[in-house]
Amino acid sequence: MSTRAFWTLAAVALLVRLAVLATNFSHPQELVTVPDSGSYLKCGASLAAHGGIVGDDGRPAWGRPPGYPAFLALTFVTGLAAPDRLAGALVLQAIVSALAVALAARAASVLGGRSAGLLAGAILVLEPSGISYSGLVLSETVYAFALMAAVIAGWRWLTGPGLANLAWFALLIALLPLIRPVALYLPWLLLPIVAWSAPRPLRLKAALLFLAIALLPSAAWSGRNWAYFGSPFFDQTGPLGKAIFARLVEARAVPEVQGEGTIWTGNSEPWQRYYSEKGPLPTPQAMDRQASYFRETLLKHPVAAFVEWAYTGATMMAAPDTWLHSQLTGHRIEFEAGGAARLRWLLGTGPLLPLILFGMAVSLGGALLLPVFAWSALEDAPPLRWFRILLATVIVYHVILSSFIRYQAERYRVPIIPCLAIVLAVGALVLVTAARRRQVD
Repeated sequence: MSTRAFWTLAAVALLVRLAVLATNFSHPQELVTVPDSGSYLKCGASLAAHGGIVGDDGRPAWGRPPGYPAFLALTFVTGLAAPDRLAGALVLQAIVSALAVALAARAASVLGGRSAGLLAGAILVLEPSGISYSGLVLSETVYAFALMAAVIAGWRWLTGPGLANLAWFALLIALLPLIRPVALYLPWLLLPIVAWSAPRPLRLKAALLFLAIALLPSAAWSGRNWAYFGSPFFDQTGPLGKAIFARLVEARAVPEVQGEGTIWTGNSEPWQRYYSEKGPLPTPQAMDRQASYFRETLLKHPVAAFVEWAYTGATMMAAPDTWLHSQLTGHRIEFEAGGAARLRWLLGTGPLLPLILFGMAVSLGGALLLPVFAWSALEDAPPLRWFRILLATVIVYHVILSSFIRYQAERYRVPIIPCLAIVLAVGALVLVTAARRRQVD
């Protein structure tokens, strides 16, 4: 694909996102924040004002990892936006989302040629969750862009295995956990790819350099938490999410246990929202209790844990985008539990129904075609083979870890939508090519 084609895709994607954003801001009350947005905005304002994440007393606070708050702080410092004036930050986020479309098209063209690149780009221009989440004060859009940039940097390393290219790849991987903690363990999954794809004389040096760069920022953030709060946990939401998952496992394994209805009330149990902030234990001990409760529950109910995890993953991949309709109409309609309620919600989206179904087809189609995509690596030359394995590893890793957080539905698949679109485009073309070959034979 030509450079012009990539920029054209990015420009069209940006126009679509800006059109939705403008429509959203034309309503009496724009829909750009969710409950989590408040903590991101508070941390971003703190970084902009104090150069660090601090509380009202001026002392260091747990807060969010600094990646996405730093993005917001940049818009606050430059005057592009403010905590109570978010349009500028969301315009910048729309640009970031559009650039992720171009990067995904580039990756798809590497793997499947010009047709795959154009197809992946066209998919992402219209994929509804990529559009809607670019207009929300959440970290998913920035993370998706950084992840695609890391994938492209990985390709540069595979085709030019010098230490400078490896350092850029490792640096982008290192930034990911600072945006979303889900990437905390990703360097260890990518280490074998780095080691085995490196030239034989460089394998040990490449592996050590990659780990040193990829792990340093996360280690520094954990060290900061240890120094100030006496706990090495990367963030507070991780232990809480695991404890909530464990409670749902208990409710599945023991019918007498009340599950989801007790999550958001009170603070006396490890699965409750404010257990580590306002609960009976100091924060470090509370987080330790949440983590141990998760481990103990999974060991006690392994079958129920697997069923809950599989259900969560299937729900995450199959759930429709629930925000685009709200942003275009100005009315937030909650996506209720239960098959009949969800079907009514879908039918209530009216003219947007085909687009929302298209978004579901992208995530499900990408997941279903992943085996075909990965199997095709056997026919590739080494750089392409490793690139395909790298992309498949990124997707599988994120699906596995994100499936421990049920209540976020489609939100947790948004960061890998560009990767799934690549798999869908490349895998579909592989199947079409194979079908044509059978017809010729």
